[in-house]
Amino acid sequence: MMTSNTETLSRGLLILVEGIDRSGKSTQAQILAESLPSLLSAHTTENFKASVARFPDRTTAIGSVINTYLASPTASGNSIAGLRAAHNLFSANRWEAEPSLRSRIAAGEHLVLDRYVYSGIAYSYAASRVYSQENESKDIEPWLWAPDSGLPVPDMVIFLTLDPEEASRRGGYGEERYEKREIQARVRETYSSVIKPSHESNYDKTVSPWIEIDVSGLNVKQVQERIANEVVAAVEHRLVAGTITSKLPVFDKIIV
Repeated sequence: MMTSNTETLSRGLLILVEGIDRSGKSTQAQILAESLPSLLSAHTTENFKASVARFPDRTTAIGSVINTYLASPTASGNSIAGLRAAHNLFSANRWEAEPSLRSRIAAGEHLVLDRYVYSGIAYSYAASRVYSQENESKDIEPWLWAPDSGLPVPDMVIFLTLDPEEASRRGGYGEERYEKREIQARVRETYSSVIKPSHESNYDKTVSPWIEIDVSGLNVKQVQERIANEVVAAVEHRLVAGTITSKLPVFDKIIV
């Protein structure tokens, strides 16, 4: 719900939607982008447009290589060396979009990201633990976070959580390399035990709040309403705090 706060935005917002596979994140990212101009109309001097940016972006040359990799759920590339090479490709795919992200945000366009830096870390880390048969107690090494240092930090993170067993029953599950129950369970644990605490330690709620929504048993409309309410509340809180600056901060170490 909108409040009486009439502070206005000086730039577009960068909103990240994350979640395990089949959590409905792509659907919700699209819905959010379509509704953002009206949701935030009280806080803009003009009707900012909004778009979705998906990662990996499979339309680029790098993205095409990533698409082939993801569509081939074979043993090839399942070594740690193979994972590192793939991880760097995913990061390069984000970096090639960085100039466009910054310019569009500065021009007043809201961007909703469907996956971003944290997905890269979570999936590569989870897969490395599975392929090397190690558990989650191992520290996240620099090769997992260093390639993305310097990318812009989102204004907020919306994390959609879903039990991996329920996710596995949803349509299309298992079509790509990382859509395996063991990897998905470890991805969920990595978000919970490593990525969320690191994000909240590096960025408090007035800089980049972490908003977690359990979508288990909820329909699309119910999730949409939850996200809308959380986004508006977070934007208004940050406007009052004066922390939506003209330039986005950048990731430093990322993982603490």
